[in-house]
Amino acid sequence: MPRLRTSKGWFDPFNLDPFDVHIEDIATALGRKPRWSGFGSRVWTIADHSIAVMKEVQEELQIYALLHDAAEAYLADIPSPIKHCVFLWNQEAATLEQFRAVEARALAAIFEAFNLKVEYARALPDAVHLADQLRTDSEEKALFGLRFSELKRDSKPFLRHFKEAMDRR
Repeated sequence: MPRLRTSKGWFDPFNLDPFDVHIEDIATALGRKPRWSGFGSRVWTIADHSIAVMKEVQEELQIYALLHDAAEAYLADIPSPIKHCVFLWNQEAATLEQFRAVEARALAAIFEAFNLKVEYARALPDAVHLADQLRTDSEEKALFGLRFSELKRDSKPFLRHFKEAMDRR
């Protein structure tokens, strides 16, 4: 069984246990992992993206929007074009689905750890998907064309938004 270490302990990336989930680990990891493979006019982290997505949805869905990419804290942020090509090169259609299943299990464990609706781990609400796509499109324009405001790459903004969204639910 593979085990990886965080600041709070150990976890199995392929079978994440809700007891191994800590919001500080999620905030730290997402606050340090860049989107767009680190390319663009500035670093834009998964935490930055998640906060932006959260601000686009109604209040009752904000915690799910904030955590929609939280599995990437325990797995990895593999850019979609690379993910699809790697799985195509292996010529195993099941491989992509297997990876998605691991992501869904990890997200379910995260949701369970915070007493959230676990069923949303397999099928996030449409509003969250739409906000995610809209933010991704606007990030691409901003990072590869327009000027972008100065970004913070620490865990404090993510943790603050998590606490606020949990308090509102």
